[in-house]
Amino acid sequence: MDTTTLLWTLAATFFAGLQLFCSKIAAHEKRDSAFQGIMMYGVSGTIAGVVLIAHPWPQAWIIAGFFALAAGGIHSFGNYIRIESLKHIESVIYFPINKVLGPLAVVLAGVLWFGDPLTLREYVGIALSLTVPLLLLSATEGHRQNNLRTGLIFLVQSTLLTSVSIVLEKAGLIRAPDVLYMLGASQLAGTL
Repeated sequence: MDTTTLLWTLAATFFAGLQLFCSKIAAHEKRDSAFQGIMMYGVSGTIAGVVLIAHPWPQAWIIAGFFALAAGGIHSFGNYIRIESLKHIESVIYFPINKVLGPLAVVLAGVLWFGDPLTLREYVGIALSLTVPLLLLSATEGHRQNNLRTGLIFLVQSTLLTSVSIVLEKAGLIRAPDVLYMLGASQLAGTL
């Protein structure tokens, strides 16, 4: 991995973690999920859309920009549902399951849509990673959580939506790899 890729990965990880932390705070304080989404995604999406339309960008960048905006829009719905899920279940249940299901959905899309190859070792690793969140769910959790069933349904919905957004970002980046600055700016604006 080259230095630029490492720095982008570290920045993306930091801002994604910060955004998830903001979602947890919004859920914990019973804040309005829709308002949170408008502030995090609506403002940055509107600004990015205006910049995309107002400036004479190369066609590949415009296509990639629309993929990025579509990804942001879908991710915003996923984030809305994530906050609702976190109002029903604790983050110690939500995040481990999300961190397995989300990458699994993205890997599946990568294999089926983009033709990314996987080795036998990677298939075994994926299968083993699925067992971890299952250990967190037991009959006692139904009594501890606010509404375990509703929280888990929201968890699956939000995870699938945010995974689709990642696949759309990859589809956009295939068309114009230089659009990384736009995705980074969108994440930064959403986090702020």
